[in-house]
Amino acid sequence: MRLFSQILGIVLCSLFMVKPLMAQVLPPHTDYSEIVAIGEKLKQSKTLPLATEPRATLKTRQQTISEPVVQEALSGVRKWLDRPLQLAKPSGVEDDLKFLGAGRLIARTLIIQQYVQLAGGKVRDAIDTTRDTLRLAYTLQNHSLIGIMGGVALETFAVGGLNPHLDQLSLPDCQALAQLAQDWSGTQDILSFTLKREYILGMERLRVQVGESNPQYKEISVAVKQMYEDMLVLQAKPYLQRTELVLQGDIEARRGADVIIGTLRPVVLRAFDSYTKRLAQARMLFCHATIRRYRWENHKLPASLEELRVGDMGIDPFTDQPFKYVVQEATFTLTSAGPFERDSTGTQNRDQRKPF
Repeated sequence: MRLFSQILGIVLCSLFMVKPLMAQVLPPHTDYSEIVAIGEKLKQSKTLPLATEPRATLKTRQQTISEPVVQEALSGVRKWLDRPLQLAKPSGVEDDLKFLGAGRLIARTLIIQQYVQLAGGKVRDAIDTTRDTLRLAYTLQNHSLIGIMGGVALETFAVGGLNPHLDQLSLPDCQALAQLAQDWSGTQDILSFTLKREYILGMERLRVQVGESNPQYKEISVAVKQMYEDMLVLQAKPYLQRTELVLQGDIEARRGADVIIGTLRPVVLRAFDSYTKRLAQARMLFCHATIRRYRWENHKLPASLEELRVGDMGIDPFTDQPFKYVVQEATFTLTSAGPFERDSTGTQNRDQRKPF
């Protein structure tokens, strides 16, 4: 266990700095218990379950945000977000679910506040609340591979709350939203960080499930280790250069390694896709804000993204080509090609994509 702790310390110390505008700094120790406690506090709200319904009225959402217990919880989470995030050794599944569940509930509450602010014409406050929701989602992504999937979903939800109201943006609001999108796109890529955490957990599970006394244990552990190393190499490549993950080693070793890798592979590959999606979303949000700023300044929409001179922020990371931008009289659409479809094993179908 001492060696396990030492390895974990080295892994967690390897990632310290994250853009302070967007998320927290990462020192090598931790505590997520405060977020769990805030989530429990929110469960005391009498109106929150109604306010989280898709068709909840503005009055219901206003009542929720005005509740003292909700105000106290939101104040607490913002104070937590402003402190350095500390990460300890990966915890058990039960603890993971508690934290991730609390994080989702808090994020939903922030998105309710975002809606109330937009309805009241407080667009800048709504942009700041969106930033806080993205920061919270980022802490989920630092937590685990499952956290990455859940965190990206919350980011999509948070930005989706702004989408119907983008025409409310003033020129300064456009500039503030563009800055938010740029900060979001510039957050440190933590896929390698979470993979190293999952590697430690995976090797420990392998030791328990297969047993060091098993004659095949050495061969199996080598195959599992190689798969994790392949994952680390793969995640660093651009989307179109990512290949399939194939277990190495003899048949028996591969069969034993599938105890760990068989269920992990599709999760990892979908996490890779999700992390590329968050970059695409950040860049698209930047383009939306910049297009609206252009319209304020020129009283018309740009004919193409090239007119905006946004550089990489106009490039779809799924294709390495510009986003699809189509002007339709007084409005426009902006589309990402999206990831390739995957089957239940994580294998890509390069003939089908999921555009958004």
